[in-house]
Amino acid sequence: MKILKFLCALITAGLLLCSCYDSNEPNDLAYATAVGIDKGENNNFNITIQFAKPHSISGGEGGGSGEDILGSLTVEAPNIYAAIGLGNHIISKSLDLSHLQLFLFSEEVAKEGIHNFIETISRSKEIRPNVYTAVCKNKASEYLKSATPVVDINPSKYYQLIFGKSDFRSIPESYSQDLYFYMRLSGKNSVIPLAGVSEGGGEKGGGESQQGQGGSGQGSSSEGSGGQGSQGGSSSEQNPLLEKAPVNTHNYEFSIRDYEAGQVEVFSDAKGEVTGSAVFKGDKMVGSMGIVDTQIYNYLTGDTSKNYVTFKTEKSTSPITVLLGIDDKTRITYDKKNHTSNIKLSFAADFVALPDDYVAEQDLEYFQSLAEKAIKEQAEALIHRTQTEFNSDIVGFGMAAKNQFITNKEFDRFNWDMKYKDMKYSVDVELEVRRTGLTLRKDI
Repeated sequence: MKILKFLCALITAGLLLCSCYDSNEPNDLAYATAVGIDKGENNNFNITIQFAKPHSISGGEGGGSGEDILGSLTVEAPNIYAAIGLGNHIISKSLDLSHLQLFLFSEEVAKEGIHNFIETISRSKEIRPNVYTAVCKNKASEYLKSATPVVDINPSKYYQLIFGKSDFRSIPESYSQDLYFYMRLSGKNSVIPLAGVSEGGGEKGGGESQQGQGGSGQGSSSEGSGGQGSQGGSSSEQNPLLEKAPVNTHNYEFSIRDYEAGQVEVFSDAKGEVTGSAVFKGDKMVGSMGIVDTQIYNYLTGDTSKNYVTFKTEKSTSPITVLLGIDDKTRITYDKKNHTSNIKLSFAADFVALPDDYVAEQDLEYFQSLAEKAIKEQAEALIHRTQTEFNSDIVGFGMAAKNQFITNKEFDRFNWDMKYKDMKYSVDVELEVRRTGLTLRKDI
């Protein structure tokens, strides 16, 4: 009995002294920050794995920035982990996906279907469920090479700040877990950010990728570009895609170019940009939206906090810009008998830019009514577009419709995907101006 107790104690001590058999030293790993998927040959894919260089990030040998802190490799493989296996034969360290921030599909791949990739992501115990997903108008490998951090040298933080903004953005929020969920769900489809590489721009201006509606280069020339000629050509010559971004003439976001990714003229060391959104039906991309419709989509789904929005008014020569935010939860109701839906939006607004020739502070009821009508018209136009162009319920009316059915099987038999295009709808908008700024003018 004493010998047995001694052996048990010896075995227990030995187990406590053992390290994890499958542990890895951090210095032996190459942490992937982003993965890009492009179409390859023979039903394979060109998979680009971008990884951080910790030695440069931590300041070794003077530190680094931009492309100095990121490395990448591209291999042809049928799936993600096959690419990881090949990549481990190319670089000395082992590739690790536990800190992956972005999964990027080329538009060509997205239109053919991404179900297998999303299935792999959701099944993996290594990849986190909150990885950002996006579609690239160019090749995914081109975006990853162009999206080099300039201000923030932490590559993981860079992608978090680009794709995770809740305010002042013109992209939707999209995590891999949401994409997987809505791919399998009847009643709502996914919308994910649209990335691209700008072909325009003049001299480098230093700074991260320009986003959304800023349009900093929308007609400006790059002066003083050192011996390159007078102005370097027109905007359309510098960026041919710019011609495809029409100027919005509706009252909502009046005179703003309806940019999609790749159309914003970027004056920066980083040419990668994230603007607009890709629309899915199931696992396939069926269309895209510029910044105007993407903003409205975010309001309809309650997926944003606040944004700067410009409205046209007939009482002044210049538009009015407000800080617009959702004031109450977006509410969707569905009437099964009449196959109709109603969505209610509530906003609070602050004046931030007013024209000199119109005292809007003294005419709040007029402006509130004008803004409500402009948002309503833009929202109804987007819903109509989802029915006729995309045939995809991206707002989630089907989720509200499910409440009118006893079981999921009954809802499935109703065939929402087919009947969505025939749904009638209405949009109610309430807007209240809360603040007029630090200056309060009287009648002019």
